[in-house]
Amino acid sequence: MKQLRSLTFALVLPVLAAFGQPNPSPKKSGSAATLAGAAPFPVGAALSPRYLHKNRAYTDVAIREFNSVTAENIMKPRGLSRGRGQYHWAAADSLVAFCRQHNKQLHGHALVWHESVPGWVKSFSGDSAAWEGILREHIRDVATYFRGKVRSWDVVNEAFSDTAGRMRNSPWRQHLGDDYVARCFRYAREADPAAKLFYNDYSLESDPAKLAAALRMVDDFKRRGIPLDGVGLQMHISINTPEAGIRKVMREMAGRGLLVHISELDVRINTTKDSLLTETPALLAQQAEKVRQVVRAFVEEVPPAQRFAITTWGVADSNSWVMNWRKQEDYPLLFDGNYRPKPAHAAFIEAVRGK
Repeated sequence: MKQLRSLTFALVLPVLAAFGQPNPSPKKSGSAATLAGAAPFPVGAALSPRYLHKNRAYTDVAIREFNSVTAENIMKPRGLSRGRGQYHWAAADSLVAFCRQHNKQLHGHALVWHESVPGWVKSFSGDSAAWEGILREHIRDVATYFRGKVRSWDVVNEAFSDTAGRMRNSPWRQHLGDDYVARCFRYAREADPAAKLFYNDYSLESDPAKLAAALRMVDDFKRRGIPLDGVGLQMHISINTPEAGIRKVMREMAGRGLLVHISELDVRINTTKDSLLTETPALLAQQAEKVRQVVRAFVEEVPPAQRFAITTWGVADSNSWVMNWRKQEDYPLLFDGNYRPKPAHAAFIEAVRGK
């Protein structure tokens, strides 16, 4: 869902080839007043090297508060692919190096996404076998390159549309049919047998038809032995999102034995798209309560061994995609524009502690 921007770097941190796999629950760092310090499961943020290399406050919060990282844009197909078999690795390598330096697990996002189709693919001409070839090659090349450097992948992102739970009519579906999703997971497993493989989507907590379609896919994959390890629940929600739906989707996915990743959490307070909206104590209190509900549901509905992580999409309000891509006045994250913790930060920690 996030817009890609071109990334250039004059200096890239060196990447150590022997980057090992972090433990499922990395060693917590910092005090118990930090998100990672308080939680018995990984707590992450989607990070961009564009900010890491330029914004000290952003970097300090990322190091102090989180022990898990998702690649925000730089590992998406358009972020890496420059042509068939041609890749730009430098920005992604710098994020790998950052995670190794600071002992953070790294989640790759995403191998296949309809909103991140490289230009050369859009102009590609060939039969279904040729289209399958370029899909397989991309997944193989990327997952193999990052083997041993990332712990997990969003293999396919947002395969379902917002219309009655139908498959999104992406270029891959047009040329390969609905079952392209299953084949993506097989190719990813072949390329990196150790990585945890996730399907990632939004609105599963609020769109019953989309949730039902996703559950049918999960059940079908289980019957056929498709290598699906977990599901990413993006959880781009608002202060008005019903708690019942949040709990239901976690309960359904956990009940199928999957790892559950709250993968892109943010909580919008601007429910009317008011261009003049400002933060108020009342709105921030509602946001904090919604964050509390999400964390409580994660702890109460998902068994400990299946709690992969809770990840916020961004670090602070000032670099949230809601403000920068949707062009909507809002304040959806746990840190404000000056990188100070908001009431939602305290609510997250309190919920982890059972309060």
